[in-house]
Amino acid sequence: MIDDQINQLAANLRRPLAPGMVGRPGPAGPPGQPGEAGSMGHPGTRGPPGYRGLPGELGDPGPRGDVGEAGDKGPVGKAVDGPTGDQGHQGLPGVSGVSKDGRDGAPGDAGYPGEAGRVGRTGSQGSPGICDTSACQGAVAAGKSTNPKKH
Repeated sequence: MIDDQINQLAANLRRPLAPGMVGRPGPAGPPGQPGEAGSMGHPGTRGPPGYRGLPGELGDPGPRGDVGEAGDKGPVGKAVDGPTGDQGHQGLPGVSGVSKDGRDGAPGDAGYPGEAGRVGRTGSQGSPGICDTSACQGAVAAGKSTNPKKH
C-alpha cells in the first residue's frame, strides 16, 4: 500500500503542470554578498572539562632548604681499650715537709742461744788439800762439792 502511494507521488512530479498554474521552483541562484558583522553575542555556558593531558617534563631543582634542628643525644657508646701510652715526663719535686721522730717499736723476740765459748786458761796452783779421810768423808756427806759451778 505504501508502495502505491510512493509511485503515484513520483508520477505527479514527472508530469508537467497544467497551463496557467505556477511552475516548480527553479535552480538556486549564485550566493549573495556577505552581510555586515553583527554585534557580539553573550558568552556561552561553560563547556565540560577536557581530557587530562600527558605529564610534563621535570623542572629545575629548587633552592636548598634551611638547616633543621639538632636531634636528641644518642646512647652512650662502649669503650674500647687502646694500647698503653708512652711514659710521661718526670714531675717537679714536691714541697719539703716537716719530719718528726716516731715512737719506739715494741721489744723484739729473744735471740737464739750463742755458740759455746772457748776453753779458759788453766788456773793457778791451789793450796794443798787435807788428806784426812774423815775430812773427805765429811765433805761428801754434807753434800758439798768441790766444783765451783755446782752450788
